Amino acid sequence: MVLEFEDQNEAMLAYAQCLRDNGIDVDDPEAGGAGMRAVLGGGPGSDGPTIDRRSEEFLAANEACVHIVEASRPELDPEAEQERLEQQLQLAQCIRDQGFDEYPDPAIGSDGRLERVRGNEMTDLGIDRRSPEFQEAIGTCRDQLDIELAGPGGGAGLGPGGN
Repeated sequence: MVLEFEDQNEAMLAYAQCLRDNGIDVDDPEAGGAGMRAVLGGGPGSDGPTIDRRSEEFLAANEACVHIVEASRPELDPEAEQERLEQQLQLAQCIRDQGFDEYPDPAIGSDGRLERVRGNEMTDLGIDRRSPEFQEAIGTCRDQLDIELAGPGGGAGLGPGGN
């Protein structure tokens, strides 16, 4: 079965419904809102439940529903992904140079897309992505490398605020 969505909001509504169908209590995201963060809770201004993304229940439900998220991704441009990887490798090195020695290099995943460092992975490495020190390092690296980072903590590409 091929899934097609008009836009990202439609896909996130389907994802939220799938999670509910698989036992995870989530609210629907609001159109134009925080997308995945709104579905999973815990984002700025979130009134909904906060989901333990490491729980066995969530991992099983996500496994059953992740195909919805994957189907909503834009078509892959391998050259653009390689450029993003090279930029993110420079960023990772800069962050390590700022004293965050455990900050990992990004990689291209088996699906050909840039894998992002997730917030819980950063926590496991002892990095608080919301700390003033880390935010200062991000700002320094952004300025040095002339990189625009979107989202909290530089989510697009950097990944700590990633969805």
